[in-house]
Amino acid sequence: QDMLYPERPSEGKSRDEKASDQSKSGSGSLEHSRVLERACAMFLSGMRILKSTSGRTEAEVVAEAAPLFQAALPLLEAVRGPDHVETLLCVRDLAKCLAVQGKIEEAEPLARFALAGFERSLGAEDQDTLLCVDTLQRCLAAKGAFRGEPLLRLTL
Repeated sequence: QDMLYPERPSEGKSRDEKASDQSKSGSGSLEHSRVLERACAMFLSGMRILKSTSGRTEAEVVAEAAPLFQAALPLLEAVRGPDHVETLLCVRDLAKCLAVQGKIEEAEPLARFALAGFERSLGAEDQDTLLCVDTLQRCLAAKGAFRGEPLLRLTL
């Protein structure tokens, strides 16, 4: 999967302003709106599943959430673009699910992509950026390749 992630200048804007700017950049067609609605519904369902563990194991929760993120991701990429905050959130959550499932080779590039995107759009100290650091650390630790110094320095 080859994804291009152009940088966007975002200096001086709050997180909400950046998300609003990104939302305005989409097409106004009815089909566009329907695809976006479907993508957001799947993504939000996946997020709700991750947050409501209710006695289930982490593995059970991510097994239910991962397919929703996998289905939402190509739609969000098509409608919002690969560097939109909603797309990056979906990528991050899918990477986390895959890491929990032990699919490290699939999870690591997604975690790296989401981390780079959040650093560009939200900055290195944003909560979503730091959650990507955690997911990437989990991937590297599972591979036995964790060299935590540069990643840990980012979280301090």
